Amino acid sequence: GNTLVITTRHVSWPFFDNRGSAQSEAVQIVERFSLSEDQGQLDLEITVTDPPNLYQPAVLKGHWLALGHTLPPYNCQVN
Repeated sequence: GNTLVITTRHVSWPFFDNRGSAQSEAVQIVERFSLSEDQGQLDLEITVTDPPNLYQPAVLKGHWLALGHTLPPYNCQVN
């Protein structure tokens, strides 16, 4: 559909944020980017699960609006 899902595991960085909140190597980050039908809005939802440090998943949400700017293509490489 119109949703790109990115799952990240095996993170060796010990911090969840720039305030120094702990993050374990068990952390899993799922990012969901969804484009609206008219392509005027891109929604982002990030779900972070880290059982050693979080009682429940942390969910962050945001969006971007298309304001008439043209973005160049991005060449994504799969590793």
